[in-house]
Amino acid sequence: MQVSEIKELLRLVGKEPNKSLGQNFLIDQKIIDKIVAAVNQGTPLIEIGGGLGAVTLPLAKKVNKVLVIEKDETVAKILEKRLASSGFNNVKILVGDILDLRGEDIVEPTFQVFSSLPYYITSPIIHKLVNDFYKRWKCAVFLMQREVAEKIMSSSPGGNYWYFYLNYYYEVSLVKKTVKPSSFWPQPGVYSTIIKLVRKNEVKQIAPRVWSDALHKIFKSPRKQLGNVVDKSILEKAGLDPTTRPGALSMKDMETLILALQ
Repeated sequence: MQVSEIKELLRLVGKEPNKSLGQNFLIDQKIIDKIVAAVNQGTPLIEIGGGLGAVTLPLAKKVNKVLVIEKDETVAKILEKRLASSGFNNVKILVGDILDLRGEDIVEPTFQVFSSLPYYITSPIIHKLVNDFYKRWKCAVFLMQREVAEKIMSSSPGGNYWYFYLNYYYEVSLVKKTVKPSSFWPQPGVYSTIIKLVRKNEVKQIAPRVWSDALHKIFKSPRKQLGNVVDKSILEKAGLDPTTRPGALSMKDMETLILALQ
């Protein structure tokens, strides 16, 4: 979408971009094409924050069904009109907050996810998706703040909460390393990155919420040695050196440690 088109759509309803909702509308067609190419063909998709439909419309051409979750009711009405005028009948819009989403709100037993994650609420959205819906979505494409993406894609040594939390369950790949602020209107104050998550096939021993809670405790003081964070008897049970720092653990060692904590 062109900036002029976005401004006109908003002008007609007397609206300005809502900073508190992280409304930075994507205007870069090359980035939109990257996102659509990364999404799996056919599989029903949930889009969190459809905005004015810059990505929604091309997604609807590629997948069977799209459920858009849009918090801004005015923006949702604009999107609804755009979809109707373009002849799409495979898109449903749910006006509401993704953080209030319940299992019964989603008809499809399995689905994929796309979101241009608002910077201020990236963490709650990802935790909601993983902790509550892990078994139902097989892959996701996220356009997100570059700093957070870098944490997710880091590895041991130097691992962090985000790396362990997501890489335990998903294969994470880079789609586009740098998305400039100029790819949006209004321009955000940060650079972005596009990543893709694909759920690993093997069954994990630890449920996401348990894994997350344990990681938060372990990484509360990431520079401290494990012996100052976890009881030494637990470390002995897990066969881990108490002088090791959390970020230096392998994924397997972290799993062993958290199982020992249970």
